[in-house]
Amino acid sequence: MTSRIFGYVSGSLTDDVQAGLSIAYAKQFDGWGENLADGKDVHRADNDLNVRSKFFFEPTSSTTIKLLFDYAHRDGTNGLNFRPYPGTKPLLPGYRQGGSKWDIDNAQAGDLRFDGGGAALTIEQDVGFAQLVSTTSYRRYSSFTNFAASMVPQPAQIIDISRSGNQETEELQLLSKASSKLKWVFGVFGIRSSETVDPLSVKLFGPLAPAPDSLALIDISAKTVAKSIAVFGQSSYEVLPRLNFTAGLRYTYEHRSFTGGETGMLNNGFDLGALPIPAVPPTVSFNNVSWRLALDYQLTPSTLLYASNNRGFKSGGYNGLDPTNPPYLPERLDAYEAGMKTELFDRQLRLNVAGFYYNYQNIQVSRFLQTATIYNGGQAHLYGVDIDVDAKLGAFTIEGGLEYLHNKFTRFPDAQFSVPQPNGGSLITSGDAAGNHLPFASTFSGNLSLTYTTALAGGDLALNVNGSHNSGYWLEPDNILKQPDYDLLGASIRWAPSNARYTLRLWATNLLNKAVIGFIASSALGSETDYSNQPRTFGGTLTIKFR
Repeated sequence: MTSRIFGYVSGSLTDDVQAGLSIAYAKQFDGWGENLADGKDVHRADNDLNVRSKFFFEPTSSTTIKLLFDYAHRDGTNGLNFRPYPGTKPLLPGYRQGGSKWDIDNAQAGDLRFDGGGAALTIEQDVGFAQLVSTTSYRRYSSFTNFAASMVPQPAQIIDISRSGNQETEELQLLSKASSKLKWVFGVFGIRSSETVDPLSVKLFGPLAPAPDSLALIDISAKTVAKSIAVFGQSSYEVLPRLNFTAGLRYTYEHRSFTGGETGMLNNGFDLGALPIPAVPPTVSFNNVSWRLALDYQLTPSTLLYASNNRGFKSGGYNGLDPTNPPYLPERLDAYEAGMKTELFDRQLRLNVAGFYYNYQNIQVSRFLQTATIYNGGQAHLYGVDIDVDAKLGAFTIEGGLEYLHNKFTRFPDAQFSVPQPNGGSLITSGDAAGNHLPFASTFSGNLSLTYTTALAGGDLALNVNGSHNSGYWLEPDNILKQPDYDLLGASIRWAPSNARYTLRLWATNLLNKAVIGFIASSALGSETDYSNQPRTFGGTLTIKFR
């Protein structure tokens, strides 16, 4: 059972100042599964608190100030709860199969604690010919997680991770007036972030540390500091009646610094001090030019055609959890898209269709060594089509979507291959993944929602059923292990009186009780999987409005 409480209040503090406060708290009394090793619940959020507040102030008719605060706290056993991939065995003996895929049999459940929050200040100033917007923000967090990678009830390898970090950003934008025929924006964005790992502890027991002089503890400490600045501009102009052309350009410079090391201790308590590790460059710098070119044409009042070309990038950096790994390079994406957006039959039918082609260079891929790390995976091509529909047919509302996605690595000569062994564990090697599918990329997915609304007992009753289908996806670049195709089904009943003071909703999710793999970490210990989606769940929600 899970209880959730949400409250929101807003109003005027003075004639010029408005404020709002929202608080959401959830407590999960029963986990989705059980750890057979100790009989305790796993996949359970013991406490989940989110607080947000905002203030809106207008000191003059041309100046507005917005101030936002937020804070979040989470703890429970909803971290990484590993069990073997179906049909595979752990390297170490002793694993017992649970009654459901949310059960584990592990020496350590996936504990997780998180505290974080921040503030953002936005000032908007009318400067006559344009609008000047300044956004300043600060964020800070700390987290602790521990889990066992061995997937067996006897302690063998337990990992504890303590992390903390902070981030400061500043963005200045100068925007054209809403009435201007030429729409434009120019700006500059800066960010500084720092993350500290202190420590990440790898604890080895039993068969992984059998002798008094066996390595029993590795402590990893690391600090990564990133600084980045970007200047950008974009403008849109109606070059012909109903035909708009948009062009944007962005230059980004990034500098990252890294310090880190490992210390070790033997089973007999002897302190090895600093362990020798490969040299990693202490700093790296990246720069990038990205752009956007787009055309849109209002074919009719209800039909818009568009086409675009975008170049973007994802930052490179360090694997802060593993100082033995070199920094990874930025990922570059060239994206091409064309489609149409329509609202037909007096807005009773909305139909959007888009075709796309993506070309990735230095695509970033995750793998598991001591911990999860990122490395570059060469080149990949993706193309496909998206279709979204929203229709109103009398008392019925139909919403749905389809996506077909062709996805392949076209160059990946040194991909990590994890081959499950018949007697347990995995053989970790490397190979050429060119021609393989990308991890977690489905060839086909679709969703459909049907809602029937009618008047009942002085209010509105809405009956909904919704479902989705996924063709499945490969879990790693080697395309050895796969999440099979699956279907999800949900339903709800909602009733609200005509005065809308309160709403009652009864709902059910994942009625077919499908378990879906959301994370995998293959290592010599085996193919470690985590089923992180929610099982079959029933509930009710009561919403009350106070005025």
